[in-house]
Amino acid sequence: MEQLTRFIGMDVHKDTIVVAVTTAGDGGKATPYGTFPNTVPALEKLVKRLRQAGSGPLKFCYEAGPAATEFIAPSPGWVKSAWWSRRR
Repeated sequence: MEQLTRFIGMDVHKDTIVVAVTTAGDGGKATPYGTFPNTVPALEKLVKRLRQAGSGPLKFCYEAGPAATEFIAPSPGWVKSAWWSRRR
């Protein structure tokens, strides 16, 4: 069975991150996944939860804006900014 890529969209705020998930082939239909604290432990827990929910690759994206400057990523390159992608 083919492992479909899941795309995780994040709306980043200073204190929280709102998450939605869509799977390749879903025609762009996103499902709300929840609101999480904007902290490294919370993001690590989110990634662990997403990995347990399926076996395909995960791709993360957020739209960089004023609130996203406070975004905490566990490691460089962990997430791709939609703003940066459009600028390239």
